[in-house]
This record gives sequence, structure tokens and C-alpha cells, in this order.
Amino acid sequence: MGLKGCFGRAMRTLSARDEKYNFGRLIDTARAVRITLEKYVRAFVAVLGLRNTSG
Repeated sequence: MGLKGCFGRAMRTLSARDEKYNFGRLIDTARAVRITLEKYVRAFVAVLGLRNTSG
């Protein structure tokens, strides 16, 4: 798990394997910060809560 900058905001990187078994934690974390899920050490999806969107 690491933090990355994304358009000036913090982004958390998590493995898809870990989040597959901890989906509730993924949702709770996404409400606070943007999340990038990695599979085979490559980013493949970003998750963010609706509060994090500008629209």
C-alpha cells in the first residue's frame, strides 16, 4: 500500500487480491481518498467516493 499524488490529491494503492477479501474496507477507504487497485503490479482501476468528485 502506498500513497501517490493524483491531480494534487493523495491516492492510495492497494492490491486487488487483498481487496477482494476486504471489500468493506475498500468502500470505507474510498470515501476518504482515491484508490488505485493493482493486479500483477499494474494499476487497473481507480475507486473514489462520490464526495471526492466535483460533480
